[in-house]
Amino acid sequence: IGFAFPLAFEHGARKQYRRILQDLAADLKRLTGIAIDTSPSINESRACVNAFGSFNGETFLVADMGGGTLDVALFSYDPDGAMRQHQMGSLRYAGELCVDALAVHLGLPDDTNALREAIGRGESARKYGKDVAERVVTQFTTIAFEYLRVMVAAYRAKQDRPEEPIRLVLVGNGWHLAEAFS
Repeated sequence: IGFAFPLAFEHGARKQYRRILQDLAADLKRLTGIAIDTSPSINESRACVNAFGSFNGETFLVADMGGGTLDVALFSYDPDGAMRQHQMGSLRYAGELCVDALAVHLGLPDDTNALREAIGRGESARKYGKDVAERVVTQFTTIAFEYLRVMVAAYRAKQDRPEEPIRLVLVGNGWHLAEAFS
């Protein structure tokens, strides 16, 4: 069984993750007799691009916005199908930060759980008002997209291919905040 690890995991966290998975495999063998091999050898962004299949000569920017981080990775495929990783990064800028800012803006700093639950149920726009929340969420996602734009511009300048199309892949629940209030 292959497992992908979050891009934000540093070496120590990946090592701990691997140990947890090895313990799980040992427990499964003891309880069921089924032996599995765990291989957490790929980050989530690369696993996401690999899931698309083989794309010769194409470039992808994966932006994985979860609850705590915005993980970004830029990959390209050579014409022979070989994948190259160009840039990677992780920012502590994600969904929970937006929810906290939204709660303060809506006057609910002590009730972020209610706001979070309303977003999860698809009731946030009706319950808290669309206009004010949409403005905050739009500002939040605009900053994230500006970071992605700068990353693409840096890649294009370095590669000297200013017109090369880059496929943007948005992954993670953080991006769904824009949907919640629009």
